[in-house]
Order: sequence, then C-alpha cells, then structure tokens
Amino acid sequence: MRARIALLQIGFEIRGRCEALEQALTEAMEGRRAEAGLHSTAAGDFAHLARELVRVAVIADRAAGATWEDIGRPHDLTADAARARWGHLRLTWPPKWPTA
Repeated sequence: MRARIALLQIGFEIRGRCEALEQALTEAMEGRRAEAGLHSTAAGDFAHLARELVRVAVIADRAAGATWEDIGRPHDLTADAARARWGHLRLTWPPKWPTA
C-alpha cells in the first residue's frame, strides 16, 4: 500500500512539473527567448522522476506478487537482469532530490 501511495505522489509531482514546464515554455515562446538552462533543468527533473517512478513501480509490483520475469519484460530485461538491477530496492519516499 505504501508503494502505491508513493506512485500517486510521484504522479502528482510529474503532473505539477508538466504544468510548470508548459507555463514556462508558453512564456518563453511569447517572448521568443527561453530562460538559460530551462530546457535542461526540465529534462533533468523528468529523468529523475522517471527513475523514481520505475523504482517505486518495481517495489509495488513485487509487493503485489509479480515475478522478476513479469517486472523485467516491459524493460526488455531477463528475470535475472531485473533482479540484479532492482532486487535490493526498499521504499524510501519522499526521496532526496539531487542538488545542483
């Protein structure tokens, strides 16, 4: 249950970041110039959130009884590769965000 709640929280975070990015890009388009670093910052934020989403999804799937084969399949990984990549995961939410 905790992992599912964390998935919802990550979803809300992604939605909020999408809305903020859309607003910033709209403002940049109207001014014909984007703030320096805007695009790279947004991409970095989304990359981090996507990694967190996968990490927590794996934890939720394992708690729901998914096999490593079930988890690896959508990522084009064997069961052994999925276990090696994510077998050590534990739920820690909210995560510590990287600092620039």
